[in-house]
Formats: sequence, structure tokens, C-alpha cells
Amino acid sequence: TVSFEVPISDIQQMWTPDLMQPFQDRKWWVTKESAPQYDMPYLAFFDMAERNRFSFGSESLEWDNRIESKIDQEKGVYRVKLTVAAGPKGKLKPFKVTFDRRPVAWTRALADWRESLGYPKGKYPEAAWRPVYCSWYAVHAAVTQDWTERTAAIAADLGFGTFILDDGWSYDEAKRVNPTTIKGWYRDIGQWDAFSKAKFPDFKAHRERMRRLGLNYIVWVAPYFVGTRSAAYRRWGSGNGAKVVEGNTLTDIANAAQMESVTEQLVRLLKGADLDGLKIDFLDSIDSSVEHPLGARKHAYVTDLMNRLRAVRPDGVFEFRQAYATPINANLATQFRAGDVPFEWLANLMRIAQIRLTMGDGVPVHADPIYWSDTETDDNVDRHFMAAMAGVPMLSMDLEKMAPARRATVRAWLDYYTRRVEKFQRGGKWEVAYRNGGLAYVLSRLGDETLAIVNDADAFAKAAGTFDVKRAVVFNLAFDELELPNGVRLGPAKACPAQDAGGPVL
Repeated sequence: TVSFEVPISDIQQMWTPDLMQPFQDRKWWVTKESAPQYDMPYLAFFDMAERNRFSFGSESLEWDNRIESKIDQEKGVYRVKLTVAAGPKGKLKPFKVTFDRRPVAWTRALADWRESLGYPKGKYPEAAWRPVYCSWYAVHAAVTQDWTERTAAIAADLGFGTFILDDGWSYDEAKRVNPTTIKGWYRDIGQWDAFSKAKFPDFKAHRERMRRLGLNYIVWVAPYFVGTRSAAYRRWGSGNGAKVVEGNTLTDIANAAQMESVTEQLVRLLKGADLDGLKIDFLDSIDSSVEHPLGARKHAYVTDLMNRLRAVRPDGVFEFRQAYATPINANLATQFRAGDVPFEWLANLMRIAQIRLTMGDGVPVHADPIYWSDTETDDNVDRHFMAAMAGVPMLSMDLEKMAPARRATVRAWLDYYTRRVEKFQRGGKWEVAYRNGGLAYVLSRLGDETLAIVNDADAFAKAAGTFDVKRAVVFNLAFDELELPNGVRLGPAKACPAQDAGGPVL
């Protein structure tokens, strides 16, 4: 344990890695767990001007950590304690805890700490930067071979580069998510090396037809999930004393035979189905705990799994979700996706910004799949895409049922991303700015060009004097008019594609 006190002086906000935005009020008691597949041990206190007052982070990312912050009203301090536990597979080695009291932007303090950890970035393939179509929100577990091929053909024509076949491919039941079906949803999960014959009667021919479309083809897996109706459950039962939730329990990470069985199935799936990669979900489902630490064991398992998958597909694409989008995993996956936010473009932007803060530049950050209701306004559909441009855009709408005008909108945005925005993703230097506890803007600088996605028009207008507006692409998500330094006025939900008349017409 490491314990210390922080005087409550000119502190109005705080941030931990699981927050999409800073806390703007004084939390009397905050407890945050972390492990290699869940967040990281870091806490920041700062003022209303977003200036760091006191930040600290531990380089003990490979183990289970707990940060506790409690207000001592009598002394006028935060009493903070960091607890670190290595667990049976980890040997607690000396580690550094960094305390930062510099009066810099708290995001700068975070970036400096993140870089000091020294974790290597991965080798990210070309496919990791291409727009993605995902089946999940569009159809949930009602996927079929024919639907997949018809939808993939439309997706390829619109400009997508990757097709994710999400949950539903491995079992026969076809269902959509609603308050009734969610009960027992994962009960058939747990066998990873065979596609449902009812849904994919001729997978070999299906795979060849998908290949001809030119899309990278990846499928969803959850290595720790064991559905109560699965063969895996009959063989292994419930691991680690895990409870059954929604018809699902978890593997026993300490059972080497069970975990080897899961790894072998995933390797067979990747190789036997000739897939281009996997969407690897719910690695955060086994809780972190300093009382019963499993973090080091989990990290060893995931590292071995990814090494063996890469041995099959060295140029494959492997998606990790937001909870484990942290520096220690930067070289394990090829892309890191924002957490689930159907219908919500602003929440998508906030999650993308969060991953940028925790991962740094040069990492493929993917938006959660864009999904809107059929009654959504044109302006808000555009906002969905503007927000997604802070990362690699992903969509999960039923393309067959989409109106021609909306398909044209999708095509225009994907074309604009490919021609103008993608280069900022690969090589840009990203900045994330907050104001009064809310996300103000996200921008990327590349040479003398700037890409900006704006949520707070006033905050961005003040910052816009630091770059050449004529060499900027600006997306105004705000509901206020944005006036740029050169006198250009940009209305709500409008784009300013500087020096590019071929951008989306909004």
C-alpha cells in the first residue's frame, strides 16, 4: 500500500480512467479498481481551468490495483490509498508511483505519465484504419448466411473495409435484444470453433463469396464466457465461483486445461474458417480484486492467446474494447473500440476521446458502431458521423432497409474519411480539451493541417487562433453557431472542409 494526503485547495474536478468526463463535484468517497484488462491505476485532481493540481499514477498495470480517495473534512484533505496485489502468478517487483503537482493541463500530466511507462505500441495493419461495418445493432443474434452476404455486398459498395460478424454465429437460436430476450442471452455461448449449421449451412462457400467482396472478415468471441446450455458448461462448470448472469458464467482462469481448450478453439476458428481476425470481447468480465488478485494470471493468458493468434494471422485485425484500451495492451490488439453507445453520438465522441487519453497517438481508435432510429433527423445523423471522425468510423444499421438518401449520406462520409480524415488518424498529434467538466473539442494536428471535432463552440473559437483555419477541417457538433478567426461562420451540425469542395454537402 501507498498512502498520502492531498490538501483540498483549488481542486474542483477529478478524473479516473473509467470516467467519460471529469467529476465536477467533490466525491466524498471514490474507490476504483484496475487490472491489466480493466482500466489503469491513475487519479487526477484539477481546477476549473483544467489545470493539474495533483495527479498520480502507478506503473503496476500488470497487477490488481485499488485506489481509494476519501475526504477528511476535519483536516481538509483527500486521504488517498493505493493498494497493489500481484496474485499467485505474479511476483510483486519494485514499481514506481509518480506524483505530479505541475500547473499544466491535467491531460498533459496524464500524457507524460502514460509515455513514461514505456509500453511499446503495436504493429497496426492497413486494415485497422479502414471503416468498419458491424452486424450487432443491425440484427443482433438473428444473423444468417444470406443476410450477411447481402449486407456485406452493400457495405463493400459504400466504402467499408472490414465486416464484423458479431454474436449469434455460433448457435442456432435467432433473436433480437429486448427486455425479455436479454434474460439468458448468453446461455448457448462457449463453443468457439464451429459455426451454426442452421444459420451458416455452407460456410466454406460463404467464406469464398465474402472474400470476393474485398472486405476483411472477422467474428465476435468472448473467451471467458461459458453459457449454461453449452458443452463447455457441461464439461467445466462455473469458474472462480462466478455467478450465473443472463444464462452465462465465466471460465476458471486458474484452470490451465480449460483455458488451453479455449485458446485451441479460437486458434482453430481463426485458421479453419480462414478469418482475417477476431473481435475479442469481455476480457474485463473477470473482476479485478486486491483480495483475490488474478490480474497477472489474466494478462499472461491474454498475451499467450494473442501471440498464438498472431502466429496464425500475422497481419490479422484484432479488436479490444474500451475497458482494456490501456498502454499495457497497446501491442496486443490492432484496434481499440469505444464502449457500447447506440443512438448516442456525443457519448461516442466522449468514449473515443477517453481512449485517446489512455492510449496516445498512432493507435487505431474505433468508434462504437453508429446506430440511429428510423425517425432521427438528418442533422443528427450527420452528427453521428462527425463524432465518429474522431476515430475510425463504424456503422451497424440494417443497410438493406436503409433509404437511398441515407445510403448516400453514409457513402459521402466514408469517402470523405478515406480521402481527408484517415491521414489524421494515422499520423496526427491528438489533443482532447474539456471545459467546465464537459468535452469541448477533439483535434488532430498533422503538419500545417488540423482536424477538429467541436462540441463547445465558444471554447473552440478561443483555441482556433493557434492554427491556420484555411488548412483545417472543422466539424461543428454544437447546437450553437461557430465563428472561426477568419470570419467564417459555421452553423450547428455543419462541416467546414477547407480547401476541399468534395467534402460532404451538409
